[in-house]
Amino acid sequence: MRAGRLKTRKYKTRRRGVGVLCLALIILALGLAARAMLTGRLPGLPFLAQVLPKAAQPEATLPPEDLIRETRDVVLPGKSWYALQLSSSADTDVANAEASALQVRGAAGYVFFQETYLVLGAAYETRSDAQAVADQLKSLHGIAARVAPIDRPEITLRLTGRRAQLSALEDAYLLIDQTAEQMSALSRGIDSRTLDAQAARASLSSQLSTAGAMRERLTSRFGENPADPAVRDLIAMLDELSRAVDAALLESGAARLGAKIKYGQLLCVCRMADHAAMLQSGRQ
Repeated sequence: MRAGRLKTRKYKTRRRGVGVLCLALIILALGLAARAMLTGRLPGLPFLAQVLPKAAQPEATLPPEDLIRETRDVVLPGKSWYALQLSSSADTDVANAEASALQVRGAAGYVFFQETYLVLGAAYETRSDAQAVADQLKSLHGIAARVAPIDRPEITLRLTGRRAQLSALEDAYLLIDQTAEQMSALSRGIDSRTLDAQAARASLSSQLSTAGAMRERLTSRFGENPADPAVRDLIAMLDELSRAVDAALLESGAARLGAKIKYGQLLCVCRMADHAAMLQSGRQ
């Protein structure tokens, strides 16, 4: 009996100690909560943000099906554009100087390396359209231009990752191609004077917002500095595109606005061609 009573007393002593500890923790938690309400943040969260990968934090808002890992064929479609080559040089400084001079005259002045540095004025979806403009430049302005094809082969990548990551890659490729096509339409509208500058700027503002949202989507899925070079290149491409659209929005005259739009279009076309070449070299 005494042993039983002794055991019972020890049990009650432990319960009392646990109860005191719980009460102390509750008081501490209430104090922290009150401090959080006053300061606007909870202690410990900065440490949590350092421990967890930055890219993983937004995924809490994704539906569970987007977090599933899967293997998928991600396709970069083939595409051909036809650029107006206004000059070329083996020296990058010479090419950049010629590009700057052309930009003052209202051309895109985009420098693209294809064995040599090509200075491009615009890009068109068909060879006949590009040749017609080249002929017009020769007859009306005495400017010699040749048609330079910019071909991009179709590339299929078998990738394994979270569904949200793979979908973001597919949508990023689609967005950049669509932006090139939209800028081509804007350029034609301004050149033919069927589109005013105000309408063109409204479209550019929408493109800028969409490019920014896509960049945020990629960085939320892969992080600000992804390990995969293809993803890093896509993010850099979107940054360059945003800067080009920003520069276009600052232009007041229709001719200069048209030149900046042509530059943005060529940026999409040429950077995607370089991206495809990078993917091909990585597969070999």
